[in-house]
Amino acid sequence: MSVIRAPRHVPYDLRQLIVPVGVAAFFIFYFFRLWFLQVAEADSLREQGARSRETRVEQLAPRGEILDRKGQLLAGVRPNLVLMAVPSKLEKDDALRQRVADVTGLTLKELDAKLKRITSPPDLPTVLLRNIDIKAATRIAEAEHLYEGLSVKTLPMRYYPDTKTFAHVLGWVWVPTDSIEKRLKEKGFTPASFVGRDGIEATYEEVLMGKAGSERVRLDAKRRPVASLPSDHPQPGKDLILGIDGDLQAHATKLLAGRRGAIVALDPKTGDVLAMVSAPTFDVTDYIGSYNTLRDDPSKPLFFRAIQGTYQPGSTFKILTTLAALKKGVFDANRPAYCNGGYQMGSRRFRCLGVHGSVTFNRAMQKSCNAYFADLAVRAGYEAMCDAAEELHFGTRLGLDFDREGRGVVPNPEWWGKVSNRPFSRGDLVNMGCGQGELLVTPLQMASLIATVANDGKQMRPRFVRAIRDANGKVTPVEPEVIGEIAASPEFWSIMKNSLEAVVSGGTARGGRIQGITMAGKTGSAENAHGPLTHSWFVAYAPADNPQIAIAVMAENAGHGGTVAVPMASSVIRKYLEKDPPKPAGQAEQSGQSNSNAPKIEVSDPLPIVN
Repeated sequence: MSVIRAPRHVPYDLRQLIVPVGVAAFFIFYFFRLWFLQVAEADSLREQGARSRETRVEQLAPRGEILDRKGQLLAGVRPNLVLMAVPSKLEKDDALRQRVADVTGLTLKELDAKLKRITSPPDLPTVLLRNIDIKAATRIAEAEHLYEGLSVKTLPMRYYPDTKTFAHVLGWVWVPTDSIEKRLKEKGFTPASFVGRDGIEATYEEVLMGKAGSERVRLDAKRRPVASLPSDHPQPGKDLILGIDGDLQAHATKLLAGRRGAIVALDPKTGDVLAMVSAPTFDVTDYIGSYNTLRDDPSKPLFFRAIQGTYQPGSTFKILTTLAALKKGVFDANRPAYCNGGYQMGSRRFRCLGVHGSVTFNRAMQKSCNAYFADLAVRAGYEAMCDAAEELHFGTRLGLDFDREGRGVVPNPEWWGKVSNRPFSRGDLVNMGCGQGELLVTPLQMASLIATVANDGKQMRPRFVRAIRDANGKVTPVEPEVIGEIAASPEFWSIMKNSLEAVVSGGTARGGRIQGITMAGKTGSAENAHGPLTHSWFVAYAPADNPQIAIAVMAENAGHGGTVAVPMASSVIRKYLEKDPPKPAGQAEQSGQSNSNAPKIEVSDPLPIVN
């Protein structure tokens, strides 16, 4: 007998849904992902794909030129032959590397070192060697099948018509260091392949560098270049027009040949640096390959003595001692002091070079009487001496548009407390009044001091750059800047200037007289611990009735200022003024031009700018 059973009910299990739900979810996600990529992000991905198939190769921007005040080229740009190479091809082919080494004159070790320094993509052409020999370039170009991956190009590279005369001032251009790259990036600039490494080239890097262009290159699937695309052209840097007179700079350089020292010439009315020479100098073309030799040279050719060297100024500082006495209210040109061959202070005697008897200010300055100025310094006092020095920017920087300006030392109470265990004495005050002791100054500071006297107490900020010219030829002047002023009556300045004229006409600088040009100045002979001879100093300006040049000359361990420094200064002044005879005061042109090629610069300052 059969039995009929009711259908068995199987309970519902959610685990049975996991697989089909997961599969369905996957296809749904896959569908929406495809839609997102192919529809929503289509344009963006297409652009990214295009970018991934191309790259950019930097094109060097021509640096701006540097010109002197007459338009003479001091630093220019010219096409240089460079050897381009694909690093990956050289690294894989020993025979190719050997051929490249042979044709360029490099050793394999030197060539490998250059390859290791390359940071650009290994399959893209990059600069391997600069300034290659024309014979080597020709051999490579004529035998391309032997030099696969190599080519010769011309790039705009910096060059200097004179590689020695302006070495300290201009500096040089080379690959950037890490610190330079960091500084430029912090300022929002992209560092170029070559940057200013010192001098004006470094100070004005952002102006001179221009903006690099880029060459777009299409790549294949293996990122090998296959075609060139439209590119961005480089934008050249701006030109700098300096206040320097190139001929005067060369003349001053010859005068210092064989010596250690400095010459600084300024336009007292504008602060333009007309010449700035440091000796010995060096050749910028030797810097890269011979740096260690230059660094270890005992004559220190890399040391920019004109602005970094600090020295006792000797009797040239008696000008400032006079200004300190004026500031204190104790200056009286008619008050006599007695000189019996020296100045006695307690048991210590300060020697004078002569026995001048009873002298007043004019004769004391003319004969450089130590006894008179020792007495004047004591009457002015320590505080007035320090204040006057600091007011004229001794012990600090003048603000020259240059990175390495020295400060010098004014032994004020703060300085004295840090370096000495004894208090400042009256003997120290006498030393300071005669430009000796702990006082240290730079040649630039002394040139600025005499320029301030020439300018009736108005001190101008010294400057190298007087104008900037853009790629369209528009010239933007750099306005002269007054950084200080000594308040004094016209009568005082007349007395001071007459005394400095007397130094040249019949005093310690009489050997520097120039026929037809009245010069005013002060000699100095500074004792020092570096040799038996004194440092030779002379500061001066001319013409006396319409000053157009102020100068400081310092020759290390050369002897008396009147014997060595005075003839040099006289020669520089004659060179500068005789090419364009000075006009009488009040008749100078507002903007004279001695060279038709010189950029025309109009400055709002009402004083004449002499070229």
